[in-house]
Amino acid sequence: MTQSHESSGNGSLSRRAFVAGSLAGGAALALAGAAGAAPGSVRSPRAARFQDDGPELIVGHHVDPTGLDLLTDTTAAFQSVSAQIVEQFIVFDTESLAPTAWLADSFQWVDDLTLEIKLKPGITFTNGEPLDSASAKFSIDTLMASPSYSFFMKEGVYKETAVVDDLTVNCLLNEPYAPLLSVLARGGAAVPPVYYQEVGTEGFGQKPIGTGPFTLDDWAKDDHITLLRNPEYWNGAHALGKVTFRIYPEETSRLAALQAGEIDLALSLPISGIRQIESTDGLQAISTPGLRKFAMFFDTKVADAATMSDVRVRKAMNMAVDKVAIVESLLEGAGAPLQGQWQTDGEPGFNPDIAMIEYDPDGAKALLAEAGFPDGFEFQLTYTVGRYPQDKEIGEIVASYLEQIGLKVNQRPLEYGAFSTARDEGSMGTHQWGLLYPPDAVFNFRTFVHGSPYEFHALPDRFTEVVNDASQATDPAVQAPLFAEAAQIMSDEVPLLFFHVPYDNYGVSTKVQGFTPRRDQVLWLFGVSKNA
Repeated sequence: MTQSHESSGNGSLSRRAFVAGSLAGGAALALAGAAGAAPGSVRSPRAARFQDDGPELIVGHHVDPTGLDLLTDTTAAFQSVSAQIVEQFIVFDTESLAPTAWLADSFQWVDDLTLEIKLKPGITFTNGEPLDSASAKFSIDTLMASPSYSFFMKEGVYKETAVVDDLTVNCLLNEPYAPLLSVLARGGAAVPPVYYQEVGTEGFGQKPIGTGPFTLDDWAKDDHITLLRNPEYWNGAHALGKVTFRIYPEETSRLAALQAGEIDLALSLPISGIRQIESTDGLQAISTPGLRKFAMFFDTKVADAATMSDVRVRKAMNMAVDKVAIVESLLEGAGAPLQGQWQTDGEPGFNPDIAMIEYDPDGAKALLAEAGFPDGFEFQLTYTVGRYPQDKEIGEIVASYLEQIGLKVNQRPLEYGAFSTARDEGSMGTHQWGLLYPPDAVFNFRTFVHGSPYEFHALPDRFTEVVNDASQATDPAVQAPLFAEAAQIMSDEVPLLFFHVPYDNYGVSTKVQGFTPRRDQVLWLFGVSKNA
């Protein structure tokens, strides 16, 4: 049995707690939820106890969510809104990235097949339903049945969540699976079962109800989402009275709105915008390491089996690209090269004994010749356009580097819809992509095991064995050497052209206090306040 994890109550949350006030609360009225959303707009009934008599934080968001049900969607941009309304039993800690109790008071592995979760007492949903073991069972069972999370859970591993007492549940497994904690930290939202079943997943996604510091007040599609403060929030009423998300799909529009003082916080800004903010009075630029990793996936199974199956070719292609120069020039330093492995420094599973493959074009040419390609070869490189910051430019630069060692690169830039279609049809071939995973080593390494939809190059059988062994070890001390071995196998086999992890860029008014970005790109407003 591993060490238990406890939340030491409101005192332990004080460093990220809200500015508590003695706000008058009204009667415990239940929100009446309709199953469907009115065309173009959703408005929730406002109970007297939901207040907007404090500062308003206006956030410039880059996407209007299609829904706000975390149990059925893993999009971080959607969760940036829903996280203010619907909370989780367990979350990833902002600093350590370790699963940490939130609505849970504690959790522990009782044995390899049983995860015990004890809930904080005295918490209710804003419609009056209690947060208890029955609601926890319903929420976790719903999560585990969701197709959106099937990739994170091995098929057949989850059995059920059993009620132990009013505030305790046991998550029961059919076989050991340590990443269960990370699945809960990624999507284990607490939902009120009566309301959820009444309105269904679609209805809940349009009018979510949770235990959080805010409630949904108004949602005008493609324009704005307004949240009001919940003064009865279990951890003390928030310092903000209202949060409004204004939708600006274009980066330039978000930047202009921030500079004009129309918004207080701008998400997902380009590097050029960060430089402008740095020279603007009253604004602060924040660039922070993220978790979205960019790489070229070598297709040695189909499209490029004749040329890239030789590990010397894959290593040569890594040596041909100056990852440091791309980060310093194109990203203007707002990023970090991958260190010859998929995991990043500070992330679970990172192997400090592995070094980045250094830029060496002459050495790359020699390796190509040694592998039987002294005159290079021709291949197609597919990459996205407009899906990620500067994805097109990165594709063009990488292709240019590879051509300098004698390869002929047929570039295929695709809009993300066409890119996704090519992937679904199996016609992707060698391609570059940016993947964002929760900070769990098993999740990340499972991307490359046998049978994964991302397995474009077959690693040795030992890799899959090691990852499976790590997934069944609930003791981090047992997992650590297995992760180190998995990282070393990937480094030796070079299934990818390792690129970089770009920083996530934000612009913030100096009136805003306490904002700390999360590496998973989910907006975290706990502890945020705003001066007049």
